[in-house]
Amino acid sequence: MIDSVIYIEYLIYEYYLLATQATISAPVKGKMMKGLCMCYLVVIMTFFTVAITGYWAFGKKANGLIFTNFLNAETNHYFVPTWFIFLVNLFTVLQLSAVAVVNTIFF
Repeated sequence: MIDSVIYIEYLIYEYYLLATQATISAPVKGKMMKGLCMCYLVVIMTFFTVAITGYWAFGKKANGLIFTNFLNAETNHYFVPTWFIFLVNLFTVLQLSAVAVVNTIFF
């Protein structure tokens, strides 16, 4: 699931990159390229930080579904507080709704 979300975000970034570069004039291209490189650097750093710390924390024992990694199989209780699970669900819904809005506007 995470791979599909990352792929969807990659497609959105590619679409914006091509659409933005097609509409800019010649003098702005230098500044735009610097801004795009900085944007990609921030996105790559964010993704790699999450991937590296996730692998460091769970190793090869990580399950495909993220929530099952925080669940104790013996007691069926979460290792993290309830508010953390709530925030993860909230941010997931917000991100999916933002992707839906972007898709209705630009596609």
